[in-house]
Amino acid sequence: MVCMKYRLSSIVLSMVAVILAVFTWTTFNSQSASAATFPIHGNGVEDAMVMDNNDEVVNPNGTFNKWEFYIVSYNWSVPDGTTIHAGDTAEFELPEGLAPVVDRHIPIYNATGQVVAYFDIKAGSNVGTMTSIIDSDASVINRKGTLTLNVKGTGNGADLTNPTDWTLNKVGWITGRDPDNDNFPTQLTWNIAFNPEQASLQNVKVIDMLSPGQEYIPYTAYAPTGYYENGQFVPDGGVLTPKITVNGSQITFDFGDVDKAVNMTYNVKVTGSDPTVVNKWSDNAQMFVGDKIIKEVGGNITWTGSGNGNGNLLGSVILTKTDAQNEDAAVVGATYDLLDATGNVIQTGLKTDTNGQITVPGLPAGNYSFAETSAPEGYVANSEPVEFTINPGETTALSVTTSDQEQAEEDNTGFLHFTKQDSSSKAVLQGAVYSLFDSNNKLVKDNLTTDDKGVFVALNLEPGNYTLVETGAPKGYEVDPTPIPVVITAGGKADIVGKDTLAPAKPGSITLTKVDSSNDATLAGAVYTLKDSEGKIVKDDLTTDANGQITIPDLVAGTYTLIEKTAPEGYDLDTTPITVIVTAGKDTAVSAKDVAKVVEPEPEPPVNPTPEPPVEPGVTEPGVTEPGTTEPGTTEPGTTEPGITEPGVTEPVKPSIPGTSEILSPNYPATAMPSKTIKKSLRTPSKGRYPQTGNVRNDIATAVGILVALFITYMMFFKKEHEA
Repeated sequence: MVCMKYRLSSIVLSMVAVILAVFTWTTFNSQSASAATFPIHGNGVEDAMVMDNNDEVVNPNGTFNKWEFYIVSYNWSVPDGTTIHAGDTAEFELPEGLAPVVDRHIPIYNATGQVVAYFDIKAGSNVGTMTSIIDSDASVINRKGTLTLNVKGTGNGADLTNPTDWTLNKVGWITGRDPDNDNFPTQLTWNIAFNPEQASLQNVKVIDMLSPGQEYIPYTAYAPTGYYENGQFVPDGGVLTPKITVNGSQITFDFGDVDKAVNMTYNVKVTGSDPTVVNKWSDNAQMFVGDKIIKEVGGNITWTGSGNGNGNLLGSVILTKTDAQNEDAAVVGATYDLLDATGNVIQTGLKTDTNGQITVPGLPAGNYSFAETSAPEGYVANSEPVEFTINPGETTALSVTTSDQEQAEEDNTGFLHFTKQDSSSKAVLQGAVYSLFDSNNKLVKDNLTTDDKGVFVALNLEPGNYTLVETGAPKGYEVDPTPIPVVITAGGKADIVGKDTLAPAKPGSITLTKVDSSNDATLAGAVYTLKDSEGKIVKDDLTTDANGQITIPDLVAGTYTLIEKTAPEGYDLDTTPITVIVTAGKDTAVSAKDVAKVVEPEPEPPVNPTPEPPVEPGVTEPGVTEPGTTEPGTTEPGTTEPGITEPGVTEPVKPSIPGTSEILSPNYPATAMPSKTIKKSLRTPSKGRYPQTGNVRNDIATAVGILVALFITYMMFFKKEHEA
């Protein structure tokens, strides 16, 4: 019994081992078959096209700077007759010194938007793999596509011979990504470095202009100070805090006075970009010292990861021509041209056989049409083109039918089949309007207008010579004034192709109006400089006229910047650049305001009123009698008369009329003064003072008194002598 159990166990184990072996062999061969490589061209180092951030092609065998990003592109193809299964792979090799900074998973789309393969490459690797996710039959021809991706240099870069010979530098890099969208950038970091020589600069300001698709993230600016050593920034522990002003895409960093090297970074959020195309974010920085621009630099960050692959599965078509009155009657000998979607003739002279048929094999997927060039005898050619479409992957022959009308015996008219194309691309054009004139310049047909296929037909034309004249061009095109000769034969078709050229884009213009910031009064004399999107000066010394305006005509459509270089007299200079987008054929109006300078008023001369002299102790003011003092009009011994100031004695203030501020002069007693001036100057009497008002001596009376006294004395003396 034990032996039986042992044998059964051995048999079971043997069967399990066989099953596992078969499973392992089957799985291995299945994986090997599904993971086969397929032949591909254009995927090697020598096939790579490398471009730097300035869109300049660089040598794929050169040295790549580790501080820079590059775009690598391939144009690949698969040989005709190759069968590709889902899971088959092909490798792409990057030039030495280049590698992606993150893992990439790039979809490869066909013309209908279907993902047909993926390209995968690891961060730091220089070899990636394209993996097909669909089966592709050997009957598919002309399989080709493109592959583009971002990479970074891995070399040491160029040596810095003079690391401080610059004033302002600008670079950027990617600091945020979406892992669910092939690591597409979500955040960028910009680095602005300036003043590497540590000069003493006053009133430093940096104005940064962001391209569309970026939004400044507040409070992310960080501006450490330091110095440069061997081209590397060395922080000294200091940090500047500039005043930051955000105005749309313009960011202004006001640093004030700076005497050290500054290495500032700040972050922006990426908005509204397309991961399937090449994305380019640019940044233009201007450095001001005072009101003067010292340096202007730009920086770019690019990102791409896209691919496409298409092929043509050949199809075929069978045209059957019948009689319009009898569908069972085949029309033999009708001649046709085969045209592609753009109206180009790809096959000519195709004739219906005995079955009334034309068979055309080997057609790639696309849109086509048959155009009858001549009808067999007894029929009138059908002017309507026979259109058809070969769909991708369609191998069954497509059948199309048409018919011709029998020609009446008396009808020998012909017709005109006209096609209008673009002169460069040959694309068909709708909306071209023509007039048809006969050989006598008589109008035969008017308003002949091309349809959405670029065609019009003029029927029932008598044989003879005609002239087509274009009277209206399709939108965006110029009228071709050259008449087109047309020859109509009996029962024939005149097949004419006309071409128009795109009209040149009309220039745009800018009108700037300068006004006072407080009252909107227009300001003349403001001087501006106009720069293009690359910072190049387009026009300089543009000055506002008496209406405060500058009109700048004949500008190509694009983005421009107006910068005020001189303010009107009496106004402060506005250093903020004005961004203007010019549209072709339109005038763009912008306005700017200047602030008037603050003028300090001149100080008025001080009014120094005559101070009232202080009254010295013991001296009484006029008109006031203090106890123990002398009434006005009398002179005390040791006092000074009015109007005369004794040394050390202050002249009293003159009294005024009550209720007024009028100062009155003292009234002196009237005296009989001689008509002539006795003395031009008064001399101080022997006692050292002048007579006071009301106590003036009368010199004449004194003299008379003396004479009377002398006379009395004389008479008394004469009487005594006489008595004696």
